[in-house]
Amino acid sequence: MAPIEQYPADRRPQVTVVGALTQALLAEVIANTVAAPIEARINGIDNLLYFNSVSSSSGNVTITVLFKPGSDPDINQVNVRTA
Repeated sequence: MAPIEQYPADRRPQVTVVGALTQALLAEVIANTVAAPIEARINGIDNLLYFNSVSSSSGNVTITVLFKPGSDPDINQVNVRTA
């Protein structure tokens, strides 16, 4: 078995989007009213691999957006921000 140093590091750029709806008491509400519209806008931006959303009953949502290795992290951030 090869030493771990021989494997390339995971260099997929990522952008994290954090949102909140303090009046939301159910994770489903935050998912439908905050996360879903953001996800719809993010879907299809250049170099996107995938994204993952986590909504909580405390009214918070975190969306982690992962991009193709080698893509420009600054451009990725601008694309997410302007989506």
